[in-house]
Amino acid sequence: MAAPTYINAAETATWASTTTPRSTGTLSAAVGDVILAFAASENANGTNQITQTGSGVTLTLLQDHFASGEAEIDGAAGVVAGAGNVASSIANSAGNQFGGVILQFRGSDGVGASGEIATPNNATSHAFDVVTTQANSAIGFMFADWNAIDPASIAETVSISGVGAATSVTPVYTAGHYTVYYGYFADVGAAGTKTLTFTSGATNTTITAVGIEVLGSAAAGGQAPRSMHQFRLRRAA
Repeated sequence: MAAPTYINAAETATWASTTTPRSTGTLSAAVGDVILAFAASENANGTNQITQTGSGVTLTLLQDHFASGEAEIDGAAGVVAGAGNVASSIANSAGNQFGGVILQFRGSDGVGASGEIATPNNATSHAFDVVTTQANSAIGFMFADWNAIDPASIAETVSISGVGAATSVTPVYTAGHYTVYYGYFADVGAAGTKTLTFTSGATNTTITAVGIEVLGSAAAGGQAPRSMHQFRLRRAA
């Protein structure tokens, strides 16, 4: 398999607003591009508050974590059916600060597995699994810290054992509200369990997280992108 190619990302103009709905920036996409859409809200209060609607791409929600006393975090994905501009419109029902980002990949056979941190805690290290379904996939991710620790004050890392550090990690800090880290691993190697680990040095963080597999492409022609109806949403109460 050939690993997919990361193309670009587009965020909401701000992550420090309660105005709803708001859209990410737009990306110019080709047919077959995979779009990952991540959104986070500063507080979940035990209820689902975030919704994401694709523009130029149909998004399917794969992971949604909204336990009380934590940041809510959503992960959705879609395959572009017609070339043009794509974006995600994000709404929040509870008046909390929120924001989001879309990641674009090309040269992919579709969307694979996903995972989330099921039981966040206040600690210096947090981990969850994405069980990839084929070799040479990429994984896009988002971690959200309810403690709102300033990234400049810690030595955070996102890694997978046997793979190494994430290819890219972008921190977004909203003082007194929440901190978000999003990014991707370009190629996680052989299919199987990939444990994504966020570490924050000596400082405790309360982390929620989601990760989504972007399949690579077969060397000879590939296969049709996988339909999104194959994937089941997992909700965390």
